[in-house]
Amino acid sequence: MKNIYILFLCSLFINIMKGQVCTPTVIASSANICSGDSVILSASGATNYTWMPSGEFTSIVNEKPLSTTIYTLFASTGACTSSTTIQINVSPLPSVAISAFNNSICASNSTSLIASGATSYSWSPSISLSDSVGQVVGAFPNTTTTYTVIGDNNGCYSSANVTLYVTSSPVVSFSIQADAIPHVWDLYPTFTGGLPPNTYTYFWDWGDGNNSNIQYPSHTYSVAGTYNIVLNVTDANGCNGVYSTTANLFKTTNNNQVSTMIQVNVINNLTTGIQTTQNNNFISVFPNPASEEVYINMPTSERELLLEIFDLNGKLVMNKKINFSSYIDVSSLNNGLYTLTIKAENTVVNKKLTIVR
Repeated sequence: MKNIYILFLCSLFINIMKGQVCTPTVIASSANICSGDSVILSASGATNYTWMPSGEFTSIVNEKPLSTTIYTLFASTGACTSSTTIQINVSPLPSVAISAFNNSICASNSTSLIASGATSYSWSPSISLSDSVGQVVGAFPNTTTTYTVIGDNNGCYSSANVTLYVTSSPVVSFSIQADAIPHVWDLYPTFTGGLPPNTYTYFWDWGDGNNSNIQYPSHTYSVAGTYNIVLNVTDANGCNGVYSTTANLFKTTNNNQVSTMIQVNVINNLTTGIQTTQNNNFISVFPNPASEEVYINMPTSERELLLEIFDLNGKLVMNKKINFSSYIDVSSLNNGLYTLTIKAENTVVNKKLTIVR
């Protein structure tokens, strides 16, 4: 009789449990998210829910895990209980960085930008870049520009910025024209842009294998002809400006071009009263011919002048600073004819000097 009663209770319990379902399911808005993102977890299949480790009791929860996390759902309907789990994978954001080969460049120059920390990259603004995607791109901005790169690592993104500072380059040019003195030419340069001109360095390429590195030099060609003259100016930032021209440098005698020595004087055309002269009354050089020493006297308010002496082949054999009244030792010069050039701020003087012993 007792066994029949127990069987009856079990049958009654089974009948009571009929229709009570507690088999929960969980759906995630995404099983893989990036650090800092949220995920929505939705539960169904029961009437009561408890989420762990958050401790929430609703069927839908919004979670923001800091790292990969396993969520456990405890579900019940009446006396029926069950549980299930779901894993949300959290990927870290890429640590994107940019390095520039040069952070400061000259106008019209370029540099390389290198991104790191991700697997793929996109750049902006792309108008002054060699490409809008890739780890390494070339940048050639005309003005100071900030570039942004977005790095992608398995669908997770972060960005970095870099600013390229653009400085203006010197702008140089020159004109050349024949002087009234036979075989002498005057070259007038102009310099603008870049840092102030007192920071410039100068390089003159005369096109005959010779060069000068002062602002207002003189040069003598041993043979008249056609030469490509190039001026390269560099400022303190390392920015440079270049100008060149092909000059036909000849001495004209009765409309005939004669191959003879030609002298070019670079003159400061920003100063008024510039003149090139060989007036014997303007400068005294004696004795001439000379053997050991010459006395030079030039009426000028300037205390420091530049003296250059060239031989007949146009080779510079003496280059020194002198006063407006100076004795010059020429004992080291060989016998022959020389061109003596004295440069002041407002005047370039050319004289013939003969050495005889």
